[in-house]
Amino acid sequence: MGKRGRPPQGVAAKTGAQRAWEYRARIKQRRVDETIETNRTVRKLQVELREATQQQAEALAAKLRDAERLRHAAEAEAARLRRELERLTAGEEVLRLRAQVERLKKELAKAKSDQMERIVAAALGRHGGQLQPVARSRLVKALGMLGSAYDGERASAAETVERLRRATGLQWDDLIP
Repeated sequence: MGKRGRPPQGVAAKTGAQRAWEYRARIKQRRVDETIETNRTVRKLQVELREATQQQAEALAAKLRDAERLRHAAEAEAARLRRELERLTAGEEVLRLRAQVERLKKELAKAKSDQMERIVAAALGRHGGQLQPVARSRLVKALGMLGSAYDGERASAAETVERLRRATGLQWDDLIP
C-alpha cells in the first residue's frame, strides 16, 4: 500500500469482500496446514506408541514365558522331591523298622532262651555229672511225650528235652548211660 492506505499505481484496489475472502482463505489454509501437521504428529506418535507397545508386549511376553518355564520347572522339581521323599520315607523307614523288629525279636528270643536255661539249670542242678532225681523224672516225662499223636505236643516235648540237656551242660552220651 502506498501513501494514506491506497494501493500503488497499477494495482486495483481490493474490495472489502475480497479482503475478507482472502483472510478467510488464509485462516482456512492455516487450519488445514495445522491439521495436516497435527495428523502427521499423531501418526508418528501412534507408530512410536505401537512400536513401544509392541516392544513392551514382546518383553512382557518373554518374561511371562520365562516365568512359566520356571513355574513348570519348579512344579516338576517339587513333584520329584515329593516322590523322592515318599520313597525315602516309606521305603527306608519300613526297612529300618523291619530290621529293628527282627533285631528285637532275636534279642527277645535269646533273652528268653538264656533265662529258661538259667531257670532249668537252677531247678535241675547237677549231681556229680549226673542228673538229679527231679531233673531225671522231668526228662523221662518229656521223652514219653515224644510218642504223642499231636505234632505240637511232640515239638514241645523235643524242645523241652533239648533245653534240659543244654541246661545241665551234659552231652547225650552222658545223659543216657
